[in-house]
Amino acid sequence: MNADFDETTLFLTNKNGFPIDDGTWSNMWKFAEYQQPKAKEKIRSIRATPANDLAEPKIPVPPLTFPIGSTTSSKILAVQKYFAELQYNHTGTQFFEIKKYRSFTGLMEDAKQMIKESLPIKCLEAVVLGIYLTNKIEDLTRFAIGFKSAFNGHVHRHVVLGLYSKGMFGALGISRRDDLMYKPLTFKTLTELIMEYKAAYQRHWHKLKQVKIGMAIGKNPHSFEPLPWKGLTVFPSSQPFEEMRSELEKFSKLVRHGASFSHQQQAAARRERLPRSASLPALSQPASPQRSAQEPAQHRGRQQQQQQQQSATPQKSLLMRKKSGYLLRV
Repeated sequence: MNADFDETTLFLTNKNGFPIDDGTWSNMWKFAEYQQPKAKEKIRSIRATPANDLAEPKIPVPPLTFPIGSTTSSKILAVQKYFAELQYNHTGTQFFEIKKYRSFTGLMEDAKQMIKESLPIKCLEAVVLGIYLTNKIEDLTRFAIGFKSAFNGHVHRHVVLGLYSKGMFGALGISRRDDLMYKPLTFKTLTELIMEYKAAYQRHWHKLKQVKIGMAIGKNPHSFEPLPWKGLTVFPSSQPFEEMRSELEKFSKLVRHGASFSHQQQAAARRERLPRSASLPALSQPASPQRSAQEPAQHRGRQQQQQQQQSATPQKSLLMRKKSGYLLRV
């Protein structure tokens, strides 16, 4: 452990248990210098400073309220600055378990926990947190945008929170790449926003294979329905541009009007295999004569037998009605 570190070094952080002894601390500081060679002086100054003299870590303050008269763009920028203070989670450990099928109110509780802990987050946590922080902003429509890209034989997934306000599109989120997260409200069409992300993926040598755009997200904090993550799927790398642009423009009209399907309607659409933009059938429809004619003979026979039993005892039913009426009068 006293030799220089290299890629083949087996770094055992602690062999003597707790409290951590001086030898283990020394090895950890040396390994930090090896990982961050440009920050050796800063690491050594921190190591030499007594613990009581070190500055307290800065806790980010979320923008729960906004100044009176501030524009929608300035509010979105304040939320994005808060994401930057939280920083991206590079540890490889997920601090918050986000389940996409949870209800709206359940995910808002997760967002409150993120604010309380102030730990680094990833893209999915940023979307949930962004929904919570922008829930009171008027004239703002939110929708999820999911990306699926390929690089060097590996598939990568990413998600941001799409935004629409006063004829302009934008996005809110967090990423390891600066051009794959926040987009200001300056894009006139949804197609321009998606193509901007496609160009950013190309700059990082990623092939953007699929983009999923969800329906508009409601603002009722007490809703028990899950978020509408799915709505339209396009394929920027394989689909013709004109066809993709036509689909995006049709879908953006639903986004502009804040159209949102409930969980039951989405389930009905999946059962019928209809697109979300199509008119959905009613969830409960009366049985048609054709369906009743196709019912099993055994079921129809059971219904006839029950009807005969009910008609065979009219006197008993009349007597019970008389008794109940008498008791009510008494």
